[in-house]
Order: sequence, then structure tokens, then C-alpha cells
Amino acid sequence: MPESKKGLLSSILRELLSVERIRGYAKARRHFRRKMDGNSPESPRRRR
Repeated sequence: MPESKKGLLSSILRELLSVERIRGYAKARRHFRRKMDGNSPESPRRRR
């Protein structure tokens, strides 16, 4: 495998990993916030 192709592949992989990490972080944060909101009766997110 040429060196340039390997570099491209690793950069793509790194990009995907960072995106997945950000998505996972956002999901965990949303879940945590929902859990916190469940404790307070006056929650702005409940008014739908």
C-alpha cells in the first residue's frame, strides 16, 4: 500500500472516530440532562 493512501485512510479513520466520540458524548449528555430534569417538576423541556 502506498504511503499516501495509508495516510488518507488513517485521517479518514481519525475523523470518523472523533465524530463518533462527539456523538456519543452528546447522547450521554442528553441522557444525563433528562435524568436531571426528571427530578425537577418545573422543567422547561417538559412543556411540549
